[in-house]
Amino acid sequence: MHRNYHIEMLYPNGVRMILDNSFENGLRFEGTEGWVFCSRGAVRVTSSDGNANEPVDATRGPLRSSDRKILSPLGADAKRWPASSNHYLNWLESIVARRDPVAPVDQAARSLEACAAAWIGMKFNHKLTWNPEKEAFVGDDQANAMRTREPRKAEYDFIRLMKRIGLVQRLGSPHTTGQ
Repeated sequence: MHRNYHIEMLYPNGVRMILDNSFENGLRFEGTEGWVFCSRGAVRVTSSDGNANEPVDATRGPLRSSDRKILSPLGADAKRWPASSNHYLNWLESIVARRDPVAPVDQAARSLEACAAAWIGMKFNHKLTWNPEKEAFVGDDQANAMRTREPRKAEYDFIRLMKRIGLVQRLGSPHTTGQ
């Protein structure tokens, strides 16, 4: 558990992402026309989150902005993402159906990469540099050693899960096909 942390990530395109335990639980996007903040309202994150037991200010709402016009309804020609009430299930269904999930895989992978890099960064008291092409930290063997680990629980074992729900039989497994 990480009670106190401050992480800054600078992307090659100049976007800066800041994670800090003192921030409200949610995401704040800042741009040239103002900001938008979104959260899951009163829904909390996992129980291992150090802030999970702190009260939530439900009066502020899960979606707000610096200017109400930013949140005005989209026009009929606006791009909309399909809805999904369960991203995990949608992803598994997409594998079986051999179609794209609601959340684009490349974007999801990069988002998870940032989360994992941040978590690893919390373990050290020095700056880390991530190389997205090599998917490795630059010049830090200790941080790189933390990029993989055994599943904490059997139910987190991806290959075991795929076998249990029949995906390995339908799709084949890189562990059994030599791919």
